Amino acid sequence: MPLQVAQRDPQLLAEVLRDGRPLADRGQIWPQLQAQREQTREQAGGENDVMTALKLILFDIDGTLIDTGGAGARSWTWAFEHAFDRPGVDIGKYSSAGMTDPVVARKTFTEAIGHEPTGEELARLIAAYLSVLPDYVTASEGYRVLPGVKELLPRLHDAGVLLGVTTGAMEAGAHAKLGRARLNHFFLVGGYGSDSEDRVE
Repeated sequence: MPLQVAQRDPQLLAEVLRDGRPLADRGQIWPQLQAQREQTREQAGGENDVMTALKLILFDIDGTLIDTGGAGARSWTWAFEHAFDRPGVDIGKYSSAGMTDPVVARKTFTEAIGHEPTGEELARLIAAYLSVLPDYVTASEGYRVLPGVKELLPRLHDAGVLLGVTTGAMEAGAHAKLGRARLNHFFLVGGYGSDSEDRVE
């Protein structure tokens, strides 16, 4: 469900989107936003409400914050082999950048297996993928944090900017990808492929 900021408090959040995609509503975050605003206002003496309004910046993960060095693709290959006895499946042949993980799984399954996956088959495939992704991320020799990220995130955090992620990855997968670089603690909100197959939602 999109976060309708303007309907709640137009000055509470200045939403800055990287490419126009809305933020999934993480209901537990709203009290934190209110508390942070009050803290910021107290520190500023309450002199200027406009200046104390919170700002939110959303980041994609793959290709924006980090590069896993192919850990995700290798995890999908493992999942197809061990869950459906189909070795050597390459998601790159059936998917493109920007697709959510459920869409990647569905399209690749349909092409590699020969029929649309049932709900149970799709769940089994994604579970297998997520079960090994952390290990593949940890072992990936090509994993790297992209230039400028380690300098930018602390600066934004220290400036009082709320940070979030907007990604097609499943939430557990997103945390695994960010976890190796110890970046998870910077991000309090997020929209994930596990929220909806449609990235716009």
